[in-house]
Amino acid sequence: APSVARIANAGKIAEASTLWQEHVGKPKGGSVLLDGNFVRFAAADFGQGTGVPFEWYTSAGAGFSVTPIEGANGADVEIRWDGRRVPMFLNQIVSAEPGEYRLIVRVADAPSTAREMLQFSADCVTGARNIFRFVRTIDRQRLEYASDGPIECRDYRFSVRGFVTARDVSEPRIRSVPVMPVSRVTSLSELALVPA
Repeated sequence: APSVARIANAGKIAEASTLWQEHVGKPKGGSVLLDGNFVRFAAADFGQGTGVPFEWYTSAGAGFSVTPIEGANGADVEIRWDGRRVPMFLNQIVSAEPGEYRLIVRVADAPSTAREMLQFSADCVTGARNIFRFVRTIDRQRLEYASDGPIECRDYRFSVRGFVTARDVSEPRIRSVPVMPVSRVTSLSELALVPA
């Protein structure tokens, strides 16, 4: 893993990505996201990270938490958030062909909660950001998003962020939980980012 990180830090993202995929396997189902079902993320020593930019990363912050949860049927990532600020919950570096992409989000709970509280983006090194716009609810557990135009760079940071609306600011829905006051909780089960 240190050599993969060293190659990536030298700006050779595609080379490092290929080397890492030889070690952990290619993404499933045509997706360009590694560990889209969060199994390795949940199994890893959560606080330590792998040091490899192609795995999921999260940050801690005031008013939110991100917790990977192993289960009998795979893994979920639970996101708790008070609805303030715009935190980046999860991110990973992706090396893929430029173009338009679809994002399929599978949730462990109500799709409307994830739709209301999460925003997905591809952030190029050049500063260009491509936001994924909601397309439709596929079924009781899956949502479909589409890149807002083609992603124009080969290497980018795919991010899962909080989505703040005017309603969130003026009418926060707060409830009490053991850890912190939370207005929203959702659990992601899988993310698949596939060419359109």
